[in-house]
Amino acid sequence: MVNKPLPEVGSLSIVTDGEGDPACVVETIAVDIRGFGEVDAAFAFDYGEWDRTLETWRARCWEFNTLRCHAIGKIPTPEMPLICERFIVVYP
Repeated sequence: MVNKPLPEVGSLSIVTDGEGDPACVVETIAVDIRGFGEVDAAFAFDYGEWDRTLETWRARCWEFNTLRCHAIGKIPTPEMPLICERFIVVYP
């Protein structure tokens, strides 16, 4: 795992596509750290993936984060902290 700084409100990031090519630039507008079980339906909807429901978000993100936890020798729990970042597309 690479240690990266937390995103900061106002910071800009380049989002890449599946090939690693730049797709857009986003600006971070909010950052929250919440336990996995504290993520709400509004965040799941805004996350924008799958069917945008909390149930699907929890199932898919639990699977993803379980793999990441095991890779660093941790056990996933509903209390595990997640960085919940909200952003807007600023280019194009």
